[in-house]
Amino acid sequence: MKSTFTNDLGWTDGDYADVEITFKLFYALGMLGAGRVIDKLGTKIGYGLFTLLWSIAGVCTSLVNTVLGFQIVRGALGVTESGNFPAAIKTVAEWFPKKERALATGIFNSGANIGAIVTPLTIPYIVDHWGWQWAFIITGLLGFVWIFFGSFCMKYQKDKKGYLNRNCSIYKVIKMKCRKHPKRQNYPGGNYWDINKHGPLPSVNF
Repeated sequence: MKSTFTNDLGWTDGDYADVEITFKLFYALGMLGAGRVIDKLGTKIGYGLFTLLWSIAGVCTSLVNTVLGFQIVRGALGVTESGNFPAAIKTVAEWFPKKERALATGIFNSGANIGAIVTPLTIPYIVDHWGWQWAFIITGLLGFVWIFFGSFCMKYQKDKKGYLNRNCSIYKVIKMKCRKHPKRQNYPGGNYWDINKHGPLPSVNF
């Protein structure tokens, strides 16, 4: 979108570089504290909060047209977006046994690469037909869609001291077949789970 900003907003190469550097700087700084916040709030609340904030920052980018304005909102985007990978990694550690964590990590990490492919294919079309502002609005709104579906999926999240049973494979979690046993009992490792009403299974630390 550099050429768009040059033509529409009169940006120079230096202006564009300043905005890009601001985003990367705040993203790096955010990484220093994002993990701590996720550990404090938990994956469900923490991931949802970071996603909400970076979605708002993305949409707000459409409201500014100065270099300073872009630096502010893109800096905010960098800080809030930094929570993505710490939250995703912690989610994998909590939800999946060791033998499936590499697969789960590969799946969520592929999203960044897919985005890098899809973005240059879709953003130019949006900019040409609706304007550059809508490129930020649409991509920002996608975060709210993610929050909706993420909240629905994570209603199966374990208790704070519980563990997801080893028999809850990644495939069953994706298909929403893993649920907490209605009769919650505490074992040394935490609460236990069952799969599709097949009875209680022991908790597993992993």
